[in-house]
Amino acid sequence: MSSNRMELVSAAAETLEDAHEIVGRLTQAGFARNSIKVSRGAEDQFEVSLHVRDTNRAKAERAIENRGGRLGTFAKGGAGLALGLGAAALGVGIAAALTARRLV
Repeated sequence: MSSNRMELVSAAAETLEDAHEIVGRLTQAGFARNSIKVSRGAEDQFEVSLHVRDTNRAKAERAIENRGGRLGTFAKGGAGLALGLGAAALGVGIAAALTARRLV
């Protein structure tokens, strides 16, 4: 029964604020706050760690790596959309300028 095996998942954070952000993402992902440990590591860095079942390891790692939260997910996927909208706006602006120039 490997699904009951516990594994340690940890992440390094440069500041205490970064560590608390990681803790927040883990709790939003459904991990209990009292199971998450924040400790001071070497060179004034912090370590966030928690024990999870091996079936939840990937979920914990995704929560740790998702630095931008839901907005970060949108920003990654929305970058192409923003670029496309910018190009369309530029095209409309150029077309309007050329049309106005012909009318004069």
